[in-house]
Amino acid sequence: MQDNKVAFPGNRISGAFFTGSALLLGVIFVLSIVVLFEGWSIHEVALEWWRLRFAIIALVTVATLSFHHRAIFMRKANENKIHFWKQFTPFFIYTKREFDVEDLSANTRTSTSTSDNGSRTTSYTTHVYQGEKQIFVFAGTKDDLCDLVPGLIRNSKEKSTVATDNPTDGDKSIKNSESKKWWN
Repeated sequence: MQDNKVAFPGNRISGAFFTGSALLLGVIFVLSIVVLFEGWSIHEVALEWWRLRFAIIALVTVATLSFHHRAIFMRKANENKIHFWKQFTPFFIYTKREFDVEDLSANTRTSTSTSDNGSRTTSYTTHVYQGEKQIFVFAGTKDDLCDLVPGLIRNSKEKSTVATDNPTDGDKSIKNSESKKWWN
């Protein structure tokens, strides 16, 4: 077995910050190109960029930090521990924990929505637990963690590991007792 590492976005808020700041930077760049074709000189465009320098620096900083905001699960070779940390950059880690594989469990929740034209969209949210305590939530299935714990693929196909938000299925609460242990 070799060292395995899986990275997920830190949270949805950092994804929204990255998208928003990258979009604003793109708009500033496109507007600069457009005004060049409208008759502005390069000197006038550079002067406008100089006036916007603090906003541009802030947008670049927010985009960079939110892009690098990650949650990482790692399992070292021949070790029965999962290392988990969250980072803003690879040099700035703000949460770091170690868990025994036997203490961890996961539960996948599905949500199905139907659009006006009849197409159905299914989204998956997986909750990772240490005992009864929830430690992380990510958009995806347990299969995304299969490199860390190979037995997880077998458990994710079972009906008891999936709870739904679909009203026709009834309200099924997500409890650690419904989830399967990773090592089974």
